[in-house]
Amino acid sequence: MEDFSDLIDFIETDGNDRFISVSEIDKGLLFESAIPANTRKRNQWAFKILNSWNDWRKKEWAEKGGPCIVLKEYDEMTANDLDYVLQDFIMSARKENKEPYPPSSLRSLVSGIFGDFRHQLSKRWDFFKDKEFTESRMVLGRKNA
Repeated sequence: MEDFSDLIDFIETDGNDRFISVSEIDKGLLFESAIPANTRKRNQWAFKILNSWNDWRKKEWAEKGGPCIVLKEYDEMTANDLDYVLQDFIMSARKENKEPYPPSSLRSLVSGIFGDFRHQLSKRWDFFKDKEFTESRMVLGRKNA
């Protein structure tokens, strides 16, 4: 078992206290340290791409003069909201060189987005199992074919 004592800012006591107070920051550091570095990196990469795509989407629709569906803030999204967004994202996301992402990268992007939603927003959704994401899984499956 790992010793996380170096992550926790202990409060000085007079020696008579059996328990200590732990701040929310200390808890956050502890939870953060439990996520492997590569997973954390993948999640950040995926969320950065989702945010870039979202900015592009708003700009693209504004330039075309069409209606722009205003996305809710991520923390306000329901599973159905995210399913709708992911369908569009999976179909239109491209690498920086404008080539389509290979199927394994798309799966990694989706996994990273959900990892970040779980960690940052405490959304306990599972893209690969929850029925709310059936349509997004179908789109991903077609992109993989």
